[in-house]
Amino acid sequence: MKKILILILMVLLSKASSFGQMQELEGRAYPRVDTYPIGGSLKIENDYPLILIGTLETNAPSLIMDSKNLLIVRRFQDPSEIKFFGDKGVNGVLVAELKEKVPLLRLEEVLDYFEVPQNVRYLKVLVDKNLINPELFLADVKKIKKIEVLEVTEQEVLLNLFYNHWAKVKGEKYLNIITAEE
Repeated sequence: MKKILILILMVLLSKASSFGQMQELEGRAYPRVDTYPIGGSLKIENDYPLILIGTLETNAPSLIMDSKNLLIVRRFQDPSEIKFFGDKGVNGVLVAELKEKVPLLRLEEVLDYFEVPQNVRYLKVLVDKNLINPELFLADVKKIKKIEVLEVTEQEVLLNLFYNHWAKVKGEKYLNIITAEE
């Protein structure tokens, strides 16, 4: 009986999430990392356009700031334009600037700011339970509520095929950065 209930739950969740949630950036929607259809890829650095803010590189899921403060100055989508950026720019490149200057910090600086212990800094990083590329992480610390160590539950492992692609092993731990609600 339990297996049948789990199967029904999985079928219902697959219909709800298989088309993916959308994340909006500058009026254009991009699929979110955590809701790929079955068989979809999870190459985070290639799923979104590269965003250049001055000399800083990021992408939509790895950027924590007020999206209204980001002004897209130029878009590069033509293959001849984006080849300069290599694999990072495979889905296009957005050149942006901040409307209002705010300090944007890299992951190590944010972990220092929140005094995250050294013994958990090796963990993979989630932002609001969405897996991100830590090399592209960029944040306004005023938009972060807290950072927690999240341990994968059995329920999250069951939802892995349909929703939480990062949750593969019960008991595995992640750093989860929880953003402040706007």
